Amino acid sequence: MNVFRILSFLSILNIHFLFSQNADNEIVFVGKLNRYDTIPPQKIENAKLRVWYEFSHPVKYEKEEIIRKDTMALVAGDNYSMYYDWFRESKYKNLISQLDGAKKTTKEIIYNSFHIFSDIAVDQKRLSEFTLNRENAQILKNRTANLIITTDLDDSDIVSEKLYWLDEKISPQQWQFMEEEETEILGYLCQKAVCRFQGRNYTAWFTLDIPINDGPYKFYGLPGLILKIEDSEKLFQFTAIGLEQLTNVEIVSDHKKDFIICTPEQYKTVKKRIQETNVLYYSQDETLFVTKRRIPVVYKSIEMD
Repeated sequence: MNVFRILSFLSILNIHFLFSQNADNEIVFVGKLNRYDTIPPQKIENAKLRVWYEFSHPVKYEKEEIIRKDTMALVAGDNYSMYYDWFRESKYKNLISQLDGAKKTTKEIIYNSFHIFSDIAVDQKRLSEFTLNRENAQILKNRTANLIITTDLDDSDIVSEKLYWLDEKISPQQWQFMEEEETEILGYLCQKAVCRFQGRNYTAWFTLDIPINDGPYKFYGLPGLILKIEDSEKLFQFTAIGLEQLTNVEIVSDHKKDFIICTPEQYKTVKKRIQETNVLYYSQDETLFVTKRRIPVVYKSIEMD
């Protein structure tokens, strides 16, 4: 099948617009949310396909476990792909527009402890939150080199942001095919395969009709695109909800020297801090008061090993 089917429907997120034809000369950035200075980004590859996945995962907030659902996107070319939060850019712009309004009249920024900040911020109309309630991480796969690069953005300082870079040599998962089982997803006939990855057992459904050996997150290596994958406990589920054939779309990246290189253990620490941080700021006269507060949230790790 040479033409990708396009699914169009309304959901509670009102994301039916996702499945329209892509705009000409679109650029998908790895790094700074489309914001770079004088050095242009590096071109990686032209993309051929975009897939949207609903990512369901458990989050514990104030001791209550809830299921969070995010819309993720996979943009894939012949050798590379990038996996990211589809609403990452729009979530960021909403936060930044509020902060930029406060900065326009600011001549000084003062960081306080939360206790001191609470005494200062008496007028609730001037109190704003800068939550990091979005997924800034991006996963860039080089499938020919078995290289997976995770980049992340920590902008909790408001004034200066930090970019992190993690290199991992991860070969394709060791898949076992269950040829007798088939299902249909988005109108595509899918076959079943299973694997074990980072301490969890997974079941994947892939289609030979789209011969791209890729999938969401760090999963790849099957003879067709993965349209659904979940662990045996059904804690982490990735389900394709739309497909789009791409033209004139480039995957580009900021330069590696702009990132802080970290190990897997260092990145786990960084990620935990980002997920738990809530920034509050208060504008008074020409001064912007800022503090950080820990959010009582725990994200269950998808990787156990």
